[in-house]
Amino acid sequence: MDPVSVLPLPSQEGVLAALSQLGFVFKSADLEPGRISGTGQQLPFYQEIELTAAPQYQGVMNDLEVTFLANPGGLEVVLEADKRGGLFQPGGDVIHRYTVPHEAPDQRDYVSEVDSWIRAMAEGRHGF
Repeated sequence: MDPVSVLPLPSQEGVLAALSQLGFVFKSADLEPGRISGTGQQLPFYQEIELTAAPQYQGVMNDLEVTFLANPGGLEVVLEADKRGGLFQPGGDVIHRYTVPHEAPDQRDYVSEVDSWIRAMAEGRHGF
């Protein structure tokens, strides 16, 4: 047997490092059968990375799930938050999708960008 090492793309690493810096903690990762509608997904399964919510978001969401779908033009980042319900608001899953280019990952402020994504989810604004 030959050892194999699988590393994230620089754009994936940037998003994961930003989530960690924001206080999200890795919980688990698994492969899910099926398709994520509205994406450029090519395979009949996807990897879901589950993170425990950062302290500043624990009142709004329980967990955050991240799926990366890479293609030649960039990286689709699918975020799914298990949002808590409130007195006048129902809970449930909130899904947003974002696109990150592969070019110049070292010139991006991933922390600010990812934080704005999470804030949009927490505030109920739409993703793209």
